[in-house]
Amino acid sequence: MPGLNWIQVAGGAVAAFALSFLLHTVDVNRIESNHRAEMAKQKTDLETAFAADKKLTEENSRAYQKQVSNLTRKLADAKRLLPSRCVVPVTGQASGGNRGATGGINARLDGVSSDALIDYAGECERYRLQVISLQDFINQVWEGKAP
Repeated sequence: MPGLNWIQVAGGAVAAFALSFLLHTVDVNRIESNHRAEMAKQKTDLETAFAADKKLTEENSRAYQKQVSNLTRKLADAKRLLPSRCVVPVTGQASGGNRGATGGINARLDGVSSDALIDYAGECERYRLQVISLQDFINQVWEGKAP
């Protein structure tokens, strides 16, 4: 029996290459399958987190809107129940010597209407409610209290 001829060597090499390719394909398919499963799990986790964040945001928004609505109602009641008046500032005279000559008539020109003061107080209170609402929201997110 003479030694191995080149056909047998080539056949063995082809068989080894085919087996190697088959094993590589199986390994790549296994890796891709694991990757798809991990991606599906990550997608589900992100969707769950998104839904929880959306619910938390909506609840905080509804609570804030309810507070603003109550404030608006209270301001409207205050304006309805209290007649509008001119409030003269406590600081010194703005009209100078003119006040004595007219008997205090121009003092109303230097004043502020009570409705404007109520509106200003309402605006300040809305900002206060907004800051408190945002602080509560941030604390809930930070502490992981999402529903």
